Amino acid sequence: MGRKFYFKENEGLDKIVNYLLSFKNLEAILLNGELGAGKTTLASSIAKKLGEKKTVVSPTFNTMICYDKIVHIDAYKLKGDLFAFEEFFDDKLVIIEWSKNINHNFKNFFEIDAKIEIINEEIYHVFEVITTPILKGLFVETSLDDFFVALVENEKIVDHIILKKLVKKTDHFFETIDEILIRNKISINDLNVIYTTKGPGSFTGSRLGFSFASTNKILQRFVNNNDLQIKLSPTYDLFFKQLNLDKIYIKANKYKAYKISKSGVNVNIELSDEIEKINNFDYSKIIYDFSSYVDIFSDVKDVQEEELVYASEPQIGGM
Repeated sequence: MGRKFYFKENEGLDKIVNYLLSFKNLEAILLNGELGAGKTTLASSIAKKLGEKKTVVSPTFNTMICYDKIVHIDAYKLKGDLFAFEEFFDDKLVIIEWSKNINHNFKNFFEIDAKIEIINEEIYHVFEVITTPILKGLFVETSLDDFFVALVENEKIVDHIILKKLVKKTDHFFETIDEILIRNKISINDLNVIYTTKGPGSFTGSRLGFSFASTNKILQRFVNNNDLQIKLSPTYDLFFKQLNLDKIYIKANKYKAYKISKSGVNVNIELSDEIEKINNFDYSKIIYDFSSYVDIFSDVKDVQEEELVYASEPQIGGM
């Protein structure tokens, strides 16, 4: 089911405008729907948010109007493709009304249906996202010394926060997540996917990222009808991908390291006193080339069947 936004008559459209413009590489917004449903009003609201000074009007009689921030097209009488118009698209957001009438070459776009609904005798303008190839997600890494969180769009990191040598990640976890979401004007409800690791590493850190991802997967399904994807990877696969070694050392605590060796698909993990051999993970490489790491993450269907990776069973408490 597509994401729906409801607005009363004459209510501002900030919620959907902020959501759409939170996507860094957005090329186009393709609008369809009945007359008077709010297509031009949405286009005008988007342009205003982008800082457009000119008044945006319906392009019905002009077919296309170029503004400073957007290109606005009415495709009601068009057929075929947009080749004749594409030279005007550089560095501008393209908004097309009646977009079902044409073919396009956009890769990062939203297709939105607009309609009017009567709910409890009140008029609502409803905008439903029908199609988008753009996936928005978070990458959360808490099992290593540093706390790293990144906003991801279509396998590219567009924003990130790294807190170096953070021992008690629980003290800053939620405020850091909130910080990156707020400054990108989105909420946790807007995410399509969460990438995280499942250890080995810090015992509490490994649980933190995994618990955050799995809890949100369950909540989003029931609260927002959002089929949030969870993608997990053993922490050591980050190192094997980056370092191209067959043996690595990951910090377990102040006194121990995990010695991890890999031969084909076989992985052996053991605790070691060789803490001087601990490998460091270079986050700058994943920031600039996250797409090359995506294949190490696997889809999670049932979070309750997933287990964290330990070298030995945790011995906390007991009978």
